[in-house]
Amino acid sequence: MYYSYFTYQTPDLYMRLTLTILSATTLTFYSTFGQGIDKLKLVHTEVPEWYKPTDKMLNKSIQAGTFYEKTDTHTNLIG
Repeated sequence: MYYSYFTYQTPDLYMRLTLTILSATTLTFYSTFGQGIDKLKLVHTEVPEWYKPTDKMLNKSIQAGTFYEKTDTHTNLIG
């Protein structure tokens, strides 16, 4: 009677093998078909004409500007 090498192995081996193949496949997929940051940038013609470039930050709320300018504040709040 012929037995395979994997017949005597524990189910843990199958789990590790499956997770290794799954993670390798996922990493390969995202590195191959992933979207780069250059594709997300807007072209000048895509920006509406009433928007104009500025050096000043325009925030809708005070908290957004505070968290962006003072990153330590967010860290202190979380703990």
